[in-house]
Amino acid sequence: MVRTETEFEKALRIKGFAFKKEGKYYSNLERKRADLHLIEIKSLASYVEEISKLDSSFESPVFYRGQTNANYLQIPSIMRGHLNYEKKMIDMFMQRFPNEFKRCATNIDRLCLMQHFGLYTRFLDISENPFAALYFACQPMKKFGDPNGNFDKYGEIFVYKEKEFDNIKYSNSRTSSIIASTAFQETVFNFKVLENTYRNDTLQFADLPNFIEFLDVLSRSVIVRTKKDNPRIINQQGAFILCNANKIRNINGFSDNDLIKFMNYLVEHPKSGINLDPERLKKTPFENLLKNKTTWDVVFEKLVPYDVSNPCVWMRQDPYSLEKIFYKDKNSRQVIFLISPEAKRTILKDLEKFNITEDFIYPDMDNVANELNIRWIE
Repeated sequence: MVRTETEFEKALRIKGFAFKKEGKYYSNLERKRADLHLIEIKSLASYVEEISKLDSSFESPVFYRGQTNANYLQIPSIMRGHLNYEKKMIDMFMQRFPNEFKRCATNIDRLCLMQHFGLYTRFLDISENPFAALYFACQPMKKFGDPNGNFDKYGEIFVYKEKEFDNIKYSNSRTSSIIASTAFQETVFNFKVLENTYRNDTLQFADLPNFIEFLDVLSRSVIVRTKKDNPRIINQQGAFILCNANKIRNINGFSDNDLIKFMNYLVEHPKSGINLDPERLKKTPFENLLKNKTTWDVVFEKLVPYDVSNPCVWMRQDPYSLEKIFYKDKNSRQVIFLISPEAKRTILKDLEKFNITEDFIYPDMDNVANELNIRWIE
């Protein structure tokens, strides 16, 4: 029987650092990687000083994701053990609210609407506003749990950046539509069915055969700027990381060993652009194995991420290829801000002076009412 990893052990293995409780606080830091630049934040002023050092511009923006517990993984909600229910949840939600979904033009728009109302999706929320991320790193939303919880734990802010501006996607982009369409598949799905879902989602490239690259389905994360069509996204300057990770379950004529070699090759050669176009297969190790194969011959299975029983190292360590969009300093170290637990309450009070409060982060009527109750009555 395989022993289940603790939250601490999983964070240490995957992120390279984690905290153990020491006295009142989780302050005992353990780290396994030397390529991490961990920056401790003890005040709003020190945070402003540190983020001003980041290399960010309109052409090359930085995105932030704040979490109130540094031992949490950066993982989309639907990927936390719920993948078997992804399509069923989507279908039931859309069936209950058909009028709302009529306004959605693409599968990205549909997933955004579901995310807005709290349904588990394959999105990671990120923000172009560093202060919104700092707020999330200091305090969990009161509507989701104990308003006094997590003040004994280090918060964290992951920083993301695409190396090329054109790699930031929008809801009508080809890549984001392909990845979003994967969410609408059964747990085990045929490449041809995914292709048909994409064709129904958009008429772009519909006349081209074999246009979906294997790597887009296998392991891909993209930053997506979505429509600024609700106050929450506007206030948070919100965007999303759209995550995708699937294993190839079967290709006619491939042995299990062939499949593992093929999946590893695709991840290790991200610019290969391999699909079923014969021209793309020339001079690759899989030219003969994939010869005359069609999309009907390829079957994928949604991947349980980070599971130690997964057959490939990248599935266990970085299934979404997130590492490619981590912000790194001049010494190629990943930059992560860690918020001291002792400083969280003070930072929140300082953020409040600049109107960064829960009713700003979540400007829905129920949240504004709740915030007013807390400030003036309770």
